[in-house]
Amino acid sequence: MAHPPGRRLGDRRGHRPRSRTRRILRGERHRGARGLGLGRVSDFDRGTLLRIPIEADRSAGPVETRATDLDGIDDFAFAGKGETLIAALHSTSELAVVRRDGSHTVLLTAADGLSKPASVAVNRQQAYVPSAAHNTRNDPNLLLARLEGHRPKS
Repeated sequence: MAHPPGRRLGDRRGHRPRSRTRRILRGERHRGARGLGLGRVSDFDRGTLLRIPIEADRSAGPVETRATDLDGIDDFAFAGKGETLIAALHSTSELAVVRRDGSHTVLLTAADGLSKPASVAVNRQQAYVPSAAHNTRNDPNLLLARLEGHRPKS
């Protein structure tokens, strides 16, 4: 997550996040934290999905690793009311479903026409996946995937 030069990372009141949270979100290379949603953060460099609970006093709680081995996770979207997520894996040109226990299954690959997905959106039983084709610059497109059997019932 890039921040403009000279601007401090923190909330609107200028409070800085806990140092442990700041270290985890900073990332080791130039990418670091990418997707963000409902207390979840994807870490592109480490291939992890993190959960940061919000405490009663509205401060960040201890960071929990919820899933690993998600090489190049760039973005994610919740697939319903549960904790199941659909993740765009940029580095491997894959789309995966990530379950509450951290296990994941690949749904789409380059063989399906996916090339460097940078985002994903879910609407009911469908996932919309822009195929950016950043490196190849060949056939950028929008793939539509049906999530039947992978999305928890509401």
